[in-house]
Amino acid sequence: MNNGKIVKSFDISDEDLSLINAYTRRQMSKDELYCFSIVLCDNEIDRDFEQFPTEELYKIAELFVGRTGIFDHNPSTENQCARLYDCCVEVDITRKNSVGEEYACVMAKAYIPVNDGTKQLVEDIDSGIKKEVSIGCSALGTVCSICGKDMYRGECVHRKGQIYGGVQCYGKLCGISDAYEWSFVAVPSQRAAGVIKNKGLEGDMLESVFKRLEKPGELTLSDDDKTKLCAYIEKLKGICADGEEYRQELKSDILRLNAIKGGIDHSVMSAVVERMTIPELKAFKAAYTKKETQPQLYKSGKTCGSTCDEYNI
Repeated sequence: MNNGKIVKSFDISDEDLSLINAYTRRQMSKDELYCFSIVLCDNEIDRDFEQFPTEELYKIAELFVGRTGIFDHNPSTENQCARLYDCCVEVDITRKNSVGEEYACVMAKAYIPVNDGTKQLVEDIDSGIKKEVSIGCSALGTVCSICGKDMYRGECVHRKGQIYGGVQCYGKLCGISDAYEWSFVAVPSQRAAGVIKNKGLEGDMLESVFKRLEKPGELTLSDDDKTKLCAYIEKLKGICADGEEYRQELKSDILRLNAIKGGIDHSVMSAVVERMTIPELKAFKAAYTKKETQPQLYKSGKTCGSTCDEYNI
């Protein structure tokens, strides 16, 4: 069983038809539909050295029922091409994954309406051209396989893919909270598929959002991710305010020192410091405050008889 791949097309049963028609606006017949099976994801470690623990697969199976299929994770309406109508977790007790656990995967069923517009897609699926798929979902945290701490909140010192005590470190994607979509892809991140994983506000979640912002089309975020993103923006506002306050202090110090030591007109210096970055302001202040070195003991030039000199200490 291959992870993240279309497995096969199949004949539509009465039960399948009933489940599909729960999503259609009119009752569809079997002849109007094309159905196929997909392995959405599994509990193997992927190319990013991340893994869905088996218990998270059950959450994924529940959340992905009814989710739309698109191309290349581009969330536009014109990219919608299929829909999942059934998902379940399948466990293979005869097979182990790379960390010695019973292999498990999320198996899903999808349907496509049969018409002139979908004829090419159906042919691509049947011929194996459209084969690899990937899912987009949200995970609340990534737990280190070595220490059990979150890898993206400053609690863990280990790095994914590195070896510690003969054991490779990987991240366990925990707290699956939302399912966005599944996509036909050419080069997935999992060995046989791929996963877009949003892990809260640190690290990959923001990177994923920024990458998606650069692409055309709308950006969809879960309510949970929206809340966290707003909180992160507020945090950044506080950091910016602290930085601006520090910058103003540096400017004031430079203008004060310039007034004391002279050398540059006040209006000219004011205009110059307004354009300086914080590192430049710090360097300028350091140059102003740098004192000429002088030995702690120095000869005063006064004499004390013919054999001694007087020193100031």
